[in-house]
Amino acid sequence: MGVPPRVEQRGSVTGVRPHLVALVQVLAGIPLLLPFADFGAMAGTGAGWGWLAGLGVLHTGLMYVLVYAAYAKLPTSKIAVLAFVHPAVAMVVDWAVYGHHIGLVQALGVPLTVMASLGVTSARPARPRVSAPAPRTAARAPEAASRPATPVASEA
Repeated sequence: MGVPPRVEQRGSVTGVRPHLVALVQVLAGIPLLLPFADFGAMAGTGAGWGWLAGLGVLHTGLMYVLVYAAYAKLPTSKIAVLAFVHPAVAMVVDWAVYGHHIGLVQALGVPLTVMASLGVTSARPARPRVSAPAPRTAARAPEAASRPATPVASEA
């Protein structure tokens, strides 16, 4: 069937092919976003729809496969940072290139995203807790079983 995913020590998931991750996301997104589609606005079909389909399948599909292939080689903390920074970068590029107005909430969200990302990347990794070793009663089980738990009245 396929290679089952495994979690490495550093916290990343490997063994899942990146094109399958992208396919699952697309197949999940289609029924979730379909109710919001305005099919009336698509009345003028033409060569532009072919270009749009090519853009979506080739460019976006290829980008997702490359992104998920890279994610398999990164620790989870870096993936989280990239997932939060991506929308902020897209918003800033939309403003810089297309002149799209950024609202107050969006403008406040960008520095908050940057601060959260810096907090994740600059935080020291937590040290694993070292627990005390278990008492060594298993090796002395026959002795412990033969002794009475409480002193006998004749011994006292």
